[in-house]
Amino acid sequence: SLYIFSTGVESELLFQDVSGRGMLIRRINARRALVSQLMYQHGAQLFENAIPGEPHKQIRALILGLGGYGTEMLKALAWCGQMDGYRLTVHAFDSRLNASCHFAGECPELMSADRNGVEEEGESFYHIVIHDNVDVASSLFEEALLKTGPISHVFISLGNDSLNIKTAVKLREFCERQGYDPCIQAVVYDAYKAAHLADIHNFKGKPYRISFVGNLDISFSEQMLLNSELEQCALKRHMSYGGPVSDFWSYEYNYRSSTASAIHQKLRIQCGIPGADKPVGERTVEERDA
Repeated sequence: SLYIFSTGVESELLFQDVSGRGMLIRRINARRALVSQLMYQHGAQLFENAIPGEPHKQIRALILGLGGYGTEMLKALAWCGQMDGYRLTVHAFDSRLNASCHFAGECPELMSADRNGVEEEGESFYHIVIHDNVDVASSLFEEALLKTGPISHVFISLGNDSLNIKTAVKLREFCERQGYDPCIQAVVYDAYKAAHLADIHNFKGKPYRISFVGNLDISFSEQMLLNSELEQCALKRHMSYGGPVSDFWSYEYNYRSSTASAIHQKLRIQCGIPGADKPVGERTVEERDA
C-alpha cells in the first residue's frame, strides 16, 4: 500500500492504473479528510442548532476564509445541509478581491444563477453568498454580519492559529450581543493550544463554547487516516453498487460520492427522516422517493 498526500488532479491521473498490479494507491487530501470527519462525527449539530421556523428550519452558516479548509467546508455544507425540513444559507467571507470568482470557477453548477438561491419544485433550496475583499478585523466585517441576520453555525479557517482563535472569540462576543447562539468551529493546528483552549471562559466565567478542530496530532493520526470508520462505511456503500474495490481508491469521483453518501445517510437517520434507517428493499414508495 502506498499513501500519497496530494490535492492535485495529476496524482489521480498518474496512479489510476497502478492498483490491481500488486499495489494499492491511496490518495489522501488532509483538508478534505478533516471536513469529512467533522461532518460525519459532528454534522448533526448543523440541524440541532438550526433556527426554528415554519415550514422549514433555517441553517444559517458562516465561513470565514476560503482557503483550502474553507473551500472544502463550503462544498460540504452545500450538499450536507440539503435535508428535508431545512433551508440552507451560507455566507462566506474572504479577504481576496476575487474569491467568489475562484470558487465559482471550481464549482460552476453550484454557483449557477439558475440554482443558487432559486426555488425549484422537487429540489432542495440553498443559497450561497460570497463576500469578497472583507478583512475580518475591519469594521466592514461587523457591518456585513449585521446585514446577514441570525447565525447558527460558524467555521473559521484564516490560515493562522492566532487569528483563528482571536476571530472565534470576537465572533462569540458579537453573537452574544445579538442574541445568537451558533456552533463555532475554528481550525487550530497546534495540538497544545487546542487542548488548553478547550474550556476557555470570559471574565464573567461564561464559557465561549468554541470547538478547536484540525490539530495536527489528530488530523494525521492512524485513526483518522488509516483506520477511518467513515472510509470503511464509504467503501461498503461503494461495494453495494457492484464495482471492484480498486475503483473506490483509483477514481476520485467514486471515493467522494461514496463518502458523501455515507455521511448523509448517517445524518438522515439522526434527523429522523422516515425510512432512512431501513434497508432499501424495506422502504415504502414514499420513503424511497424522499
